[in-house]
Amino acid sequence: MLLKYKRKNIFISPSLVRKIFKNNFGNIVKLSNRVFFVDNKVIKFSDPRFSPSHLWSEICGYKTASVLGFKTPKIFSVGHTNYKGRRLMWFISEKIKGDVLKANRKNVSLVFELIRRLHRCNSDRFGSITKKDNSFAERNSYLEYILDVVKYVCKKEDNSYFYKKFVEKAKKLIKFKRYVFTHGDIKFEHILVDGNFVYLLDFELCQFLDKYYDYTVFTSSLIEYKENLFWYGLSLLESIGNTEIIRLYIARDLFFLSVFRKKELDKVGILKDVKELVKYFL
Repeated sequence: MLLKYKRKNIFISPSLVRKIFKNNFGNIVKLSNRVFFVDNKVIKFSDPRFSPSHLWSEICGYKTASVLGFKTPKIFSVGHTNYKGRRLMWFISEKIKGDVLKANRKNVSLVFELIRRLHRCNSDRFGSITKKDNSFAERNSYLEYILDVVKYVCKKEDNSYFYKKFVEKAKKLIKFKRYVFTHGDIKFEHILVDGNFVYLLDFELCQFLDKYYDYTVFTSSLIEYKENLFWYGLSLLESIGNTEIIRLYIARDLFFLSVFRKKELDKVGILKDVKELVKYFL
């Protein structure tokens, strides 16, 4: 997704959280630059690199997933505020008490089933699921949209070779006419288990995209786990669709990981392996 708003990230202070809650709360726990736990609630702020309206997609994503039968956090309130000269959107939601879904082969199959259920909602158009979200530039075709995303990431690494090879194959393979409701960033960390309930979280990147997108993003995320979960997920994935497109997307998603999670991959000693896999799948 090519960003219209190329802004630097900012660090939101607890004082802004206090202002929004009007001091009517207990302890504040900072989860990330934009997410805070406040007792039994979560407050999330929009990413300054996007339009302030981009959180509408996450809110609509939760509602859509709920209609499809998923357990999702309740949204209590939505608002806007000015902070350091920038307009930010925020929402307050229910804090889910549960454990992250364990990474094992059984649960890889479970996540594939969750993705299949998400994809029951489909459309003949691609892009944002709500007109309220104007974060992403409009594109004339889905191919153009996909290439812009890859081009944006390649510029960060100055990797013209990857972009050239990806464009060459994408022009032959990407010819979708129907698009499905995608989570956009599905991985074990975004799935919580509370007793018999499974909660799907963090729909910030949800959009109408092609039917392989969620599967390959999730499968690529398995590269950081042991027990050959990546190869197990890939074997499941290749049994349900076009192998050429899957391999192209896996190359793309692993490349993205090598860019955006470089330090984490290097720390566990697999950065070099991931880069080799990108060449292998491309």
